[in-house]
Amino acid sequence: MARGNYQFPSDHRTNILERKAAAERLASNLDCYDAIATISETARKYHKQEGQYTILVGHSFGGLVVERSVAHAINAMTHGYGDSEKSLPADLIVLLNSASDSILARQMIAALYSRHLEGKQQFVVSLTSSGDGATGNWFRFGTSVAAFSKVFDKVGVPGRKKEKRKTEKLFYTSTPGHSQFLINHETRYLRADPNRSGKTAFEANLSGVDPSDPYVFATPIDNSKSGPLKLWRFEPVGSVDVPYWDVRVSPAIIKDHGDIWNDKAQAMVAAIFRLNFPLPRKPATKLHL
Repeated sequence: MARGNYQFPSDHRTNILERKAAAERLASNLDCYDAIATISETARKYHKQEGQYTILVGHSFGGLVVERSVAHAINAMTHGYGDSEKSLPADLIVLLNSASDSILARQMIAALYSRHLEGKQQFVVSLTSSGDGATGNWFRFGTSVAAFSKVFDKVGVPGRKKEKRKTEKLFYTSTPGHSQFLINHETRYLRADPNRSGKTAFEANLSGVDPSDPYVFATPIDNSKSGPLKLWRFEPVGSVDVPYWDVRVSPAIIKDHGDIWNDKAQAMVAAIFRLNFPLPRKPATKLHL
């Protein structure tokens, strides 16, 4: 798991620009991708039975490093180069409150959309809390200062053929989870559930909460392990459904930038896991990322 700092110091503008530049330098180094690929390859050698997967997780500027490091592998897979199963360094890439700008995400989503891959199994899932001010307001403020010295072309908006082209500055100054043009899913609250099964939300999400709707998932209402649950749904937003999910998450699940491993967030990630992979036949145990 690659992760960035949880806290942004008082000089947010300078800190964001410096850390963003450092993360970009790291991600552009082929040694970074080689390290990720080597670790993944080693892990996969121990996958001796069904139901074992490699998941690559990046948080904050760690999300930037992960996304940019594996961009070439993603590009190769989407264009059918080589062995598609081996071209990616992980079976699933999860970005949590990513502090990457939206330029690369826009390019990847546009490429997937142009290849008519709607409805296919996700291989990148970006989860961002709408309450994350660090990747929202502060990121926009810091990068807007840097944007004064740059010239931006106009680019197309993925999946919106009738919409006019937009200046790329809009993607440079926003993270994917705060880009109105890229978000294609959001978490929508449905209702409370008495949880008669006695399962934790994590366990319920691994097995499936609603047989008729795989996009429904549960979160705990309180700290009790098998108490009442809240039911949510991954709701499609807009017309594009490609293997790159850009999900706007309610602050009721992930409160802010660093609140990524609370029980509710872990339960949601379990639902993402279940959506992408078949369950092992043996009773599921807690997912360790």
